[in-house]
Amino acid sequence: MVVCAPFVRWDIIRHGSDGSARAGVYYLETAQGERVICAVAIPCDGNRMTYRPFDSFLEDYRTLLPSSSALEWNFTFQLAAWLDGIVYYSFLRYGEEGIGSCWHFSSVSPGDVAQRLPLGLRRHFLPSGPPTWILVLHGYRIWPIEIINQRFGDGWDKFRAVHQLKADFKVRICIVGSFILLGEFEARLREAFNEFDLEEMVIKMGGYVWNIPISDLQLDVQAFDQFFGALDLGCLDFVLVLMLSTMEFRVVVFPVDHDIDRIYSWF
Repeated sequence: MVVCAPFVRWDIIRHGSDGSARAGVYYLETAQGERVICAVAIPCDGNRMTYRPFDSFLEDYRTLLPSSSALEWNFTFQLAAWLDGIVYYSFLRYGEEGIGSCWHFSSVSPGDVAQRLPLGLRRHFLPSGPPTWILVLHGYRIWPIEIINQRFGDGWDKFRAVHQLKADFKVRICIVGSFILLGEFEARLREAFNEFDLEEMVIKMGGYVWNIPISDLQLDVQAFDQFFGALDLGCLDFVLVLMLSTMEFRVVVFPVDHDIDRIYSWF
C-alpha cells in the first residue's frame, strides 16, 4: 500500500546481529511510524558499497522522486541526498500549502532545556495542540523537526548536534507559508495601523499599486494574497518593509540565491 503522508526521517536496517555491517536496507518513515523500504546497500569487491533503490519503490513513489537521473550510487552521501529529496517532495505533496518566507532570530537553549519557538511564531502553533512537523532547510540538507507545545521536539537534538549549536548561539529560523507572512505584516505594523488610523495599506512598486483594506488592525486576506503572489518569493528570501512619511509602503526583497543583495528593478 502506498503511503500518502510526509516522510519525516530515513534510516537503515543493518544486516548482521551486531548492527555494525554496512550492508542493509534503507527505509523512510512517517510521523505515525509507518515505514517504507526504499533502497538497499550491497557490498562489492575491494570493500566498496553500492546503493540502489528498489524497483517497486520507484514505481509506487515516482511522483516523489528527485529529478536526478542517477539511480545507483557508490557513496552514502549520494544516497542521503536522494533520500532527503524524497522527504522534501513528500512534504510538498502531502504537507500544508506554503509559499514565501519570514524569519526570526532565536537564542539556542541549554542542552537540557527543550528549545522553544521564537515568540513571533508561537501564535501559529497551539500550546496544547497536536504535534506538527516542519521541514528545515539548511545548506544542502533537509531536517524534519517536530513541534509540540510550542517547542521543538523529535529531530531538533540531531539538528543541534550536527551543527554543533551551543547555548546562546543565535539561529535564524525561517517558516514558509503565506499565512505566516500575513501575520508578520500585521504584528510588526499593528502599532502604525493603530497610531495613524489607517483604513488600508497602500503598497507602490514601480507602476504597480496594491490597496489592502485594514479592518480591526487586520489585513484583508484576499487582497494580501494578490500582493504576496506578485512577489514570487523563494524560500529564505528576506523581505524588508519600509513605511514612508506619505503613509505609503515599499517592499525590498533580498534573494537568498544571489551573492550580492538585489532590489527588485520595479521598486
